[in-house]
Amino acid sequence: MSVYRLADVNIAYCPQSATVAALLKPHETDGAVDLTLSITPSMIEAEAVLLPDASNVVWELASLLRSLQTQLLPRDRLVLHASCIVLGGKAYAFLAPSGVGKTTHARLWEQRLPDTARILNGDRLLVHVTADGARAYGNPWRGKEGFGYVGDAPLGGLFFLTRANRSSCEPLSAIEALPYLLRATSFPPDAASRLCVLSLLERLTAATPLFRLYATPSVDAVDAVLNAIGGTL
Repeated sequence: MSVYRLADVNIAYCPQSATVAALLKPHETDGAVDLTLSITPSMIEAEAVLLPDASNVVWELASLLRSLQTQLLPRDRLVLHASCIVLGGKAYAFLAPSGVGKTTHARLWEQRLPDTARILNGDRLLVHVTADGARAYGNPWRGKEGFGYVGDAPLGGLFFLTRANRSSCEPLSAIEALPYLLRATSFPPDAASRLCVLSLLERLTAATPLFRLYATPSVDAVDAVLNAIGGTL
């Protein structure tokens, strides 16, 4: 069993496949264990029902992520379905349903600002909600493209992405943002954990700038975000 550091939590886990072990390897640490995760055959079977055309590797990763997000909740950490870039020392996350263009948008940042913007994670984002704000972390769940790196940064904004014919970006209130966040968060089965998720989302929206991003698949969308956050090229 190895120990992996994810969102500043040391997690003991024994990978069931060489592929999963390789994905976790960059996060390996020799620090003391904070929690231990294990994946049972019944958990794999449940994922196989949800994803019948996937592989054992995908089922293991899905099981691990589902278990991880439940175990991290008491430690004030969430898993969001989002891509994320880092620019100027801050992380900016882009949330949308699968297929809308989160990864495409993240790649536009590296195209528009190749010397300063970098994709922290391409598909899932670990977020630690603290008294001083929130922090975003790269992790092994990077999407099929594998975009991301081992790193973290304070979360500077959440952008809820919608396809459009013209790029623009406007602020959102916490109430307006909540439905988008609920769709980007997986809810655990028990009531206590669900209440914990809602509490963390409330704190997250209170601490983080929120925006609706109408985006074309072009660098114009990057400029719209930069204008909204007061960024400079």
